[in-house]
Amino acid sequence: MSADTPSKPAPSYPRDPDNDLTTRDLAERYGVSLVADGGWFRKGIIPPEHAYRVPVLRANGIVGLEWRVPAAALADFQPPDPKGGRPRREDTP
Repeated sequence: MSADTPSKPAPSYPRDPDNDLTTRDLAERYGVSLVADGGWFRKGIIPPEHAYRVPVLRANGIVGLEWRVPAAALADFQPPDPKGGRPRREDTP
């Protein structure tokens, strides 16, 4: 993208903490651990303009923050390759 081309603003999705997807929902949807999909939020793999945190009351009585994302914001989302990492080095003779 050149400096002359204005960037498109990201689409806006309404936030509904009661119905938006949680990290548990994402883990089930994409078959990954809660730790992995929580990392997607922290690393910005899930677009930060769509993700947000809401206060929730935990079982131990402490109020914590939980990630949420509208389902519509994930329409084109492709999760990272679970194998990830650096490719193997080819052994050359």
